[in-house]
This record gives sequence, structure tokens and C-alpha cells, in this order.
Amino acid sequence: MPRPQRRDNVYCEICNNIGPLHTHEEDDDDDEVGPSQSSNAGNDNDSHLRNITHEVGKLVLFDHHPSTENSATKIFGVLADMDEERARRMKQVVQVFDEWNKDGMPVVKAGRELETPTFKKAQDILRSHKAWMGDTLARLQAMRDGGDSVNNLLAKNLRQNLHEHLNALGHQLNNWDLISQRHTYCDSSRYSSHPLHDHGDGYAVALYLAVALNLLFHIDREACSVVLGVVNLLLTKFNESVAPTDLRTARKELNLDPVKHTFACCPSCDAVHEPTYENGVTVYPSKCPATLFPASKGQCGAKLTKLLRKGGVAFRVPIRPYVMQDFTDFRARLYSRPGIEEMIRRYHRRCLENVGSPMVSDINEAAAIRGFKDCEGNTFVDSKEEIRTVWSLSYDGYNPFHNKASGKSASVGAIGMACLSLPPSIRTKPENLYLVGLVPGPRQPRLEGLNGHLAPLVKVLKESYEGGTWFEQTYEHPEGRRSREAVIPSINDLPGALKLIGHASHTATLFCAKCHVTKKGINNIDTNSDPFKFVTQEEYRQAALDWRNAKTKAQRKASFKRTGIRYSVLLELDYWNPVSYVVIDGMHTLFLGIVRHHFRVVVGTHWNDGDDHEEDPAPQPEASERDLKKVRNLLLSEALSQTKLGQFSIAVLSQVCEERGLVIPESEKKGRRKKPYVFALMAAVQGAAVPIEAHPTGQHLVEKKDNNNIEYGLKDVEVELGDAEKSKKSPMLDTNDLKKIQDDIKNTLRPRSQGPPPKNFGSPAHGKLKADQWRTCIEFDLPVSLVKLWVVDLDPKVDSDLHARRLKVLQATFDLSIAIRWAISTCTSPNHAENYLKHMKSYLSAIRELDPDSDLHPIHHNSLHISFFLEQFGPMRGWWMYFFERLIGALQKIPINYKFGELEETVLTTFCAASELRASVDRPQCPPILKECAAILQSKHRRSIRDFALDEEEPAFAVNRTSKLTTLEGDIFDSLPFQPTMSRSSLLVQQLQSYTQADRVFSPQHISLAQSVIFVSIQAKSELTPGTIRSIFEYDDEVYFVIHTYSHKIPSFFDSHPQLGASVWSSALNSRPLVMASSSRIYTGNRRPWATGQIVVRPLIEDYSGEQ
Repeated sequence: MPRPQRRDNVYCEICNNIGPLHTHEEDDDDDEVGPSQSSNAGNDNDSHLRNITHEVGKLVLFDHHPSTENSATKIFGVLADMDEERARRMKQVVQVFDEWNKDGMPVVKAGRELETPTFKKAQDILRSHKAWMGDTLARLQAMRDGGDSVNNLLAKNLRQNLHEHLNALGHQLNNWDLISQRHTYCDSSRYSSHPLHDHGDGYAVALYLAVALNLLFHIDREACSVVLGVVNLLLTKFNESVAPTDLRTARKELNLDPVKHTFACCPSCDAVHEPTYENGVTVYPSKCPATLFPASKGQCGAKLTKLLRKGGVAFRVPIRPYVMQDFTDFRARLYSRPGIEEMIRRYHRRCLENVGSPMVSDINEAAAIRGFKDCEGNTFVDSKEEIRTVWSLSYDGYNPFHNKASGKSASVGAIGMACLSLPPSIRTKPENLYLVGLVPGPRQPRLEGLNGHLAPLVKVLKESYEGGTWFEQTYEHPEGRRSREAVIPSINDLPGALKLIGHASHTATLFCAKCHVTKKGINNIDTNSDPFKFVTQEEYRQAALDWRNAKTKAQRKASFKRTGIRYSVLLELDYWNPVSYVVIDGMHTLFLGIVRHHFRVVVGTHWNDGDDHEEDPAPQPEASERDLKKVRNLLLSEALSQTKLGQFSIAVLSQVCEERGLVIPESEKKGRRKKPYVFALMAAVQGAAVPIEAHPTGQHLVEKKDNNNIEYGLKDVEVELGDAEKSKKSPMLDTNDLKKIQDDIKNTLRPRSQGPPPKNFGSPAHGKLKADQWRTCIEFDLPVSLVKLWVVDLDPKVDSDLHARRLKVLQATFDLSIAIRWAISTCTSPNHAENYLKHMKSYLSAIRELDPDSDLHPIHHNSLHISFFLEQFGPMRGWWMYFFERLIGALQKIPINYKFGELEETVLTTFCAASELRASVDRPQCPPILKECAAILQSKHRRSIRDFALDEEEPAFAVNRTSKLTTLEGDIFDSLPFQPTMSRSSLLVQQLQSYTQADRVFSPQHISLAQSVIFVSIQAKSELTPGTIRSIFEYDDEVYFVIHTYSHKIPSFFDSHPQLGASVWSSALNSRPLVMASSSRIYTGNRRPWATGQIVVRPLIEDYSGEQ
């Protein structure tokens, strides 16, 4: 019969090269084989699988020859072997099911390690077993039942079991495949150990030292290569491995550089284009294919690439590249460091435990974070199986030429993120900050142009929140772990915030991105009125979508005119709220905005230069024609460098700048420094490598005015009210008054943590004040000095109207100071928000009364929304811009080549590499000698490394001990708060030169008079009493302060304003010392002479809650 014969031929072919039958004895050693062993099924079990396959063919062959002697017995043996192999494989499958659940998460049981180390390995094991079972089932189904009923029953049961197993395997693998599609995989195993763990100490130190000099101290590459060469001589003499002599190779061995992605940014429309890859070659579109509007007939068409030759090979690169650091790789580095996962877990647990408390001490305890949900509707940060982290997003532009760019405005934008799930003490350290990328210069993106730069990040963030990222290995979980991330607050200054969310400028009619108040109603301070109701998330999204879907420019213009809203790519994050998640930054709004405006406009100052007698500067030598010619030729040479320009005198550099029309601001000429002139010339020559569409300082892209005052554009400058407006009233402080304030500032004792105002405060010579300096002024210096000038030392000849106006200004000053005191407390509650809003309203009402003809500014309006963010996000210190401004300061100090298109990647790579260098000493298996090197660099060169030490917080406590033990003086011994068990001569204590508690530093008065100012609560919940520290000592693991308090408080004008915190005391000290433990309620503060025998003081209560 032809059909059986054809089958016989097939089965005979299958049976070729049949090996010996598989026996039960061969299985004895395999009973305990686990999945980790079976993962190599293609290698370890090849012979076994081949035998079983042949036995199946043999079984079918025997079934077609029933007359063969003992065929039923042999068929039974083969079927039994197959069933035993099935059982063995299912044992491994069940073990994988037991270790990995349906969601692809490891199920770790106490006292047991996973046999299957990674999720990918588990998938591979199930696939291999599924393939064997499917193949075996197919062969069993192809055989016909024979005459032996036992074999027929055994084969039927075997087929049924295999069918059930395949269904279970298929269901689990399908679930896992869907999970794989939803989340990203990252092979993070390369960060599980230090790259130099298997090298000698000499080799490791050579590499670390050279790279640290380059990245942290900005020593040029050639000098660092020389260091490597010299150290190699020593290594050779001691027969140790020689380190590479090229710095780039050294950095590569340390694995410091980040994983980056380069996009082509359109110089015309700011669209960002991802490359494609053809045969391993990166290909960018030659012209911009973007369409500005859905109904646009043509594409942008701007040129995107240029030809570059390297090593004899020509290829095209972006003219304006946008380089982005890979977020997944950054997290892989972060989660592979010891302690990070534990800190995140503990911090989340602590914040969740504080749910019932009305007092909030950090952003993670506040409602916005605590109430944030994941995709399943559960509390996002409450997960035991996954890493869950919350991040903030920030954007700001800066001048890469240190604001000395020859009178021209050049700008690069920095995009960064901070992990809010880390404790505040390490949250803003550079190694924990994710620098997304630098928006290429020389100008900021136009209008909605920032969307293109944010789009790659938003794509990753969306995947990370919805499906998560699977890391093959973290420090705590070598078997792998999934993480999910979410961006909630966006922390920016006002222009940056409006640009991120696509809102109209602060000068527009619809200026507020939070509520419905318009420019006409800007003087409305009734926060309970209808216009103050927040725009809902749905309203904002719909307006943004209407703008995006508009088919023509006219339709978009009409939509924008109606709502003041453009589309932002951040809206692709479904959970993100563009209204309540974009905070009002306190640093810019309060300190650089309102306080500055209050001093310059509300109070008003007038400085007469004729009264400011200064010595004439020494005559400077004239520029020689020979040097002038050298500089001119150098500027045309390829050998141009900052070092070579710096060899010439200021006179020469100044004259060349004048020849080129380069204007150096007067504030930069102070001190006769060369740097401003060198930077200006370098920027003028090398900055032209890319066409600079810059404008004179102050002339930025502003909104074109139409009848409704809202058209395309966004003013991209810091909102400085003091320069924008002039008071319509005559100034209230003249030169003599300002000089008295300067004397007050000089005579004020203040702690190290408080930034003092400049000594020439009020004079134009001091330049721009920093935010911390304005904060110090409003907290103590300005209110106290005004009381002294206008109340205590009142001139009897002063007009009554002027005196009344002064008292109103003084009251407004107090209201502003008190409002800020409530706002910046390190702990917040509904009471804080309520008191802040109360005093801010009182302040705004007062300045309107003082000058009814002047409208409030948008920053005044925005300050009324800060109370909402105090309730939603907790203490302002968790969401103000200080950390990002310090980050930008660090970026500005990185050496660059002044060529746009190159400097952005240089800055990004250098910052990331320097941050990773700091973190590398914490990696597992880091050579101990490198930790010692890092300690030396940190202790001996703290000032240099501080460029990257962005976090200003001090350790929880620190002591500076003297070298010997001493006995206590008699009056101190008699005042001890504990009963000594020995005599005074036998009781030895360790004297301390300083003691640091959180960010408060205390010292005895003979060490530092300023650090000896202290405020103590003598009894529980009693009023704080000022004093001075006589000494600090340590005994029995406890630190004690020996304090002499001031004798008594004197009634003063400040008593009617207790929330201001200032008070007048007698300068006489109590003779009997007060000895208090460091665990008591103690604070630092300010002290200043007041009248004869009197002082004025104010404690710095960081956690202010209304008590003094």
C-alpha cells in the first residue's frame, strides 16, 4: 500500500542513527535538576532529547509492524521514558512558576535563593520546555493506536497531559510577552561592581587621580596625561601594571561617560528628529520634514546636517545636535549603588506613616505625592515588590559665556530631574541628579519649540510609569527588579514654567496659568472670588488640544488668543496636571521678585554718587602696538586659546574689544580682571561657528502686542520688578540712610549658613544681589534698620505726612517679612498656608494703598497661589529652584570650546562623568584605596569640589574636638544639669571648638563671635532666650553648651509684631552659666547693637510654627 509505505520511509528516516534506548537508571541523577541547570537544555540534555525523539519515531515504526516480537513491551518502555521526561520537565516548570508570578515578578521566600536568576532566563526555560512538549505531542498524535490496550491508554494519557501542559505554558508565556511589551528591559549587570576591582592599587590610583584632576578641578587633558605618564614610571619601578597614558582611555576604563542619544534639531522650527540606522550607520534626514500646521502644504525644509570628514571617511552630522542622556541607563547606575533602594523604601515608609499628621516636613509627605495613584488606582509609592520613585522636572536657560558674551545674549537651556524619593540630604547631590540634556544654543527655542526636546523624555517617562522598566540586576535584587517612575512637580522660574506648559507670557492679558484672573483684574486679591478658581486639568488639556489640532496659523492664533494656551508634549503623560503640578517657585517669586521690588520701588532708594568718595584707580599702562598686533593675529589663528589671550595686559585686551565693538559691562570690569575681556573675544571669534541669532542684552523674543496683548512669543528673561518699574513717589532712603544701613549690616552677627548682604548695600556698585541676600535683608536687616531710622532715631522735624507714610511702609515691610517666615518654614500645615496668605494679602493691600496709581505685577498675583502649593507639596524647600540654579552654576564652570553644536555635549558629558566619578567609590568591590583618595580630595580641596557639591545641607551632627581632656570650671560644675558621680577634679570632659546640628553651627565666643549667638528654651515650651556660648564640651557621649543668657528683655516697637521674631534685650549677661544638652531646643540667630547697653536679636527658627 503506497500510503503506509510512504510513512514507513519517513519514520525510517527519523530513526537513522538511533542511539541506545534511554533507561530509567540514566534518570536517577537527574531527579534534582533545577531550572538553572535545565536552562542549558540545548547543551546538557542534547543526547537525552535526541534519544527520546528517535524513540518516538521508533514507537510509530513498531506500531506499524505489530507482528514484531516483543513490540508491545518495547513500545511501553519508550512511552514510559517519555512520561518520565515529561514529569522531569514539569518539575522544572513548576519551580519556575513558583519563583516568578504571572506579572513577571520574582517570589522570594525567606531562607531561599532563586534557582532562576533573571526573568529573561525564566522565559527561556519555559520556551525550551514548551518546544519539546509541542514536538513530542505532534509525533504522538501522528501515531495510530495499536493492538495493545495498555499502550493505547498510556499514549492517550500522555497526549492529554502534554496538551494541558502546553496550554498552561502558553498562557504564562503570553502573559509575560505582554508584560515585556509594556516595559523596557535594561541589562544593568555591568554596574554591579567597580570597573577597577580586579586591578592593582597603583593602577587604580593613577587612573582615579588623573581623571579627578580633569573632571573635578578642570585641569586640561594634556596635563592629566602627563600625570599618568609620571605615575607610570613609578608603577614600572615597582613592577605593577602600567596605566593607560591617554586620559580618554582612562575615562573609558572607569566607565564614567553616560549613554547618550543624539538628535538633529532644526535651526529654523526647533523640531527634533531621531536618526535611523542603515547597515550600522546613523542616518539623519538632510532637511527638516516637519510641518508647522496640519494644513501646511509644504515641509519646513531647513538644512539639518553638514558633511564631516574624520579618518578619511566622510559622513553627515547634525548642524545643531541635541544630545540627551539615557534615562534608563542613569537609573541602572543609581539603583546599582548600595543603600539607594533601602533609602527609597525607608523614606516612603516614613512618609506614608505620617498620613494622619497635619504637620508636613517634606514634599513626599504632602498631599500631591501621597495621594498620587498608579495605573491600577493604588498609592503609587506604596509597593513592596517594585522600585517606585517620584521625580521633579526643571528647565532654565543660561549663558554659557558666564554672562560676559560681549554685550550679546547667547543662551543654552538645561533640562534636569531630581529624584524626590531620596532623602533631602542626598536628593540634590550631583550623582543623584539626572541632567536630561542641554537645549542647543545660541538661542532659546521659539514658542512651542521646547516640545521637540522634551518628546524623547516624555516617551521614556510614559513607558516607565505604565509598564515600568525591568533591570536585570540591582544591588538588593541580583535576580532583577522592576521600577516605575513618575514626574509630578515641575520646578522652574516663571518664564521657564510658562514655556514648559505652553502658556502665554506673564505680560499677556491671560497672564496666569493657574486661574482665570486677567490683566484687567490683576489688582484683585480676593482669593475667594470666582476669577481665582483654578483652571481644571480637563479645561487646560482641551484648550491645548484645540490649539494643536488647529489646521492653519490663523486658527491657532485665534485659539491662543481665546485661551492663552498652546500644546505641551508633557500632556501626553495622562496623569500629569499642567495647572497644579507646575509650582510657583519661591526663590524667584519672593526673593528675587517681591523683596527686590519692595526695596527698590516700594521703599525707594536714591544714591548720590557725589557722596560716595572713593579713591581713583591707579593709572593703567598703555597698550603697545606690538602686543595689539599679536592679539589681532592670534584671533585669526587656529592656535587661539584662553591661556594665550590671558598672557596680554588688560589694556591690550580692552582696546581690541573696543576695535571689535565688544562692550564689557561696568560690573564686570570691577577688580581689573582679564577674564571678561578674554571671554568676550573668545565668544566673538569661536562662537560664530554656528550663526548666532542673538540680540543686544535685554532684547529677547517678546510677545508681539495686539489689541488683546497676547500673540506668539515668550519673554525669556528673569522677571526683575525693580528694573522694570520706578516708584511714582520720591525715594524714602537717601545716601545717608543707606550708609547707616550699611553700618548696621557690618555690625550684625549672623551664622555661617545665612548669606550676608553686601557691605555696600544700596550702592549701584554692589551689582545684583543673590536670592539668599535678599532673603536675609527681609528677614532681619531691612525691618530692623527701618525701625531704627524711622521710629527710634526719628527726626522731630520730619513732616507728619511723611512720618505716616513711613509707618505704612514699615508695616508693609513687617507683613512681607512675616509672610515669608511662614512660607519658608521647614515644616508646613494648613495653618502655615493660612497665615502666609493672610500676611501676603495684607502686604499687597498696603502697597496698593501706598501707590494706588500703580498696578500689581503678575509676580504679586502669583504669590497668592503659593498657599495652595504649601498645602499640596509641603515645605517650600522641597520645591524651590535653589538646587537647579546651583546646578547651572556648576555647568557654567565647565571648560568649553565656545562652539555651539559642540559645547552642549561637552558640558553634558563632563558633568555626568564627574558625577559618576563621585558615585563610583560607593560601588560594590570598589578598591579601598580609592575611597581613601576620595576622602583626601574631599577634605583637602573642598572649595574646588564644591562646584559639584550642590547640596548645601550639613550632616545631622558633627563635632570639632580639641586635643586634650580638661576639668570644668567651678561655676560650670555647679550648674551641671545632671548629678555628677565624681568630684570636679576627677571629672574630665572633651572641649569642642564647634558643634554642627543639621545646618546650625555653634562655637564658643572665643572661637567665633557670630557662631556663639544662641537662643534656648529654658523650660519646656517657654519663650526663647538669647545668650552667648561660653564653651562647648562632650561628656558621656552627650554634648553640652555652657551659655550666659542676657539679663532681661526691654519693651520695644517689635513687641507689637511678635511674629517678626525680633526683640530688644539688655546687653548685660547673667553671671551664672546655664548648662544645656544639645538635645534641647536651641537655635542660631542674628544680633546687632541697638542703643547704649542694648542689643536687638532674632532667632533663626527653621521649623517655625508660630511659637517664639
